[in-house]
Amino acid sequence: MELKGFIEQALDALQKRYCRAIGGLTAEELAWQAGPNANPIGFIFWHITRVEDRLVLVFARGQTDVWVRDGWYERWGIPADTTGLEYPPERLASFPFPALSEMKAYSETVRHETLTYLGNLKAADFEVRPSGTPYPESKTAVAFFQNYTVGQMFCQFIGEANQHLGQVNYIRGLQKDLKSS
Repeated sequence: MELKGFIEQALDALQKRYCRAIGGLTAEELAWQAGPNANPIGFIFWHITRVEDRLVLVFARGQTDVWVRDGWYERWGIPADTTGLEYPPERLASFPFPALSEMKAYSETVRHETLTYLGNLKAADFEVRPSGTPYPESKTAVAFFQNYTVGQMFCQFIGEANQHLGQVNYIRGLQKDLKSS
């Protein structure tokens, strides 16, 4: 299997697992926090979509992200330049949770952009080092991605998305335990 095929399969599997994990959640379940510093499911889902948007559109393609281009930030009242990276508890507490259908629509739009970009890549393109900055709000993240290739970017995103999926599933387990108590 070629790298492009592997990435496409990994992204498809992630999308299906996220849809299963968040499907049918209520607004309360999306916003529920296990503790004052804990990220809610809705925030995690939004954050991982923002990360994909920034990495693919801004970092790899050097374009305006879907978040800004399509006005999602205006609809939801969330700053255009934020990704949820390094959110302090007080900022997390004021996060406006859009409807799950809106979150999914944003995610689907970003994924479409990702797959379109991926579909046009040649093998050599995975070795290109983009010059974009995926997270201008974080000096640590800017330095982290400074020498990444497109292939490393996809590897990083898939790893991070799986890690956050594990968090979502863990939170769902906590919610189920609380309901059965």
